[in-house]
Amino acid sequence: MSVKTTLLREPQHREFLLAQRRDPVTHKVFAAGDRVTRCSACLLPFLEHSWEAIGQMHCDQTASVALDDTETEAPVSNKPLGKSGPAARLPLQLAPIPVSLRKVPVTLN
Repeated sequence: MSVKTTLLREPQHREFLLAQRRDPVTHKVFAAGDRVTRCSACLLPFLEHSWEAIGQMHCDQTASVALDDTETEAPVSNKPLGKSGPAARLPLQLAPIPVSLRKVPVTLN
């Protein structure tokens, strides 16, 4: 399975970078220019080479998602952050279920 990664960029991933998150394998603080992937189950971020070093497996599964696949961010201005904090994020919304669900027959013993 291919690794889905995101190249961290200062304006686009500003909020993620300001959180000073660390790679769980190397304990390095993520910085602009790093290639990051996330465990698709728990969304824990990893440096791309750390994900490969642990066998591309976390939470008993091998799928990963790019940072941009899991977060929707509002456009970020080039103004420095003031006391108001990082740019407001757009609310996340659930995607509609693509198939209609059917009732499952239940038999009680």
